[in-house]
Amino acid sequence: MPAKNSALISRIPFSAWVFILTFLIRLLILSRFAGSDQFVPEGDDMKFYMDWGLRIAHGQWTDHQAFYGLPGYAYCLAPIFMATAFNSFAVGVIVGLLQIAMDAGIATLLYQLSVLIFKGDQEASNDGRAGRWIGLASAAGWAFFTPAQTFAIVLMPTVWLVLAYYLCVWWAVKTNHSSWWKPWIGL
Repeated sequence: MPAKNSALISRIPFSAWVFILTFLIRLLILSRFAGSDQFVPEGDDMKFYMDWGLRIAHGQWTDHQAFYGLPGYAYCLAPIFMATAFNSFAVGVIVGLLQIAMDAGIATLLYQLSVLIFKGDQEASNDGRAGRWIGLASAAGWAFFTPAQTFAIVLMPTVWLVLAYYLCVWWAVKTNHSSWWKPWIGL
């Protein structure tokens, strides 16, 4: 039986392990933050987005003013509020889980970017190991970077934008053949 488990573990791509480990690190931080009295925001930008999401969930789609913040985030919070019967703690947990998954995705993208950029000469003795080590270092750096840990668990859209940015960088780097429009229009 242990041989089957080790064979299964060895078939899991290393980038998946990067995702899982970063997710677990962020989950630990989220669980500690959820136990604090600061988890449900009472002021500042987190409260602003929470209130905005609540207004949208209650049917006030706009206040007919210019947007002060990023509206997409508030519109994403609204259905979560409706699904949780407007429970602020549950919203914090669900959004926190979504955001730590996104943040683990960022670490995975950093790993994959490093592998792509620093893969080196595959026929040489390097065999792509340098890219994997650099990728591992960049993913670990992200996993233990305190500002990234903070913005992954608080009710702010920062991690969503960082993920979008690194998805664009990853897409551009992995593009082998391009024209004047592909993939640049999509980016």
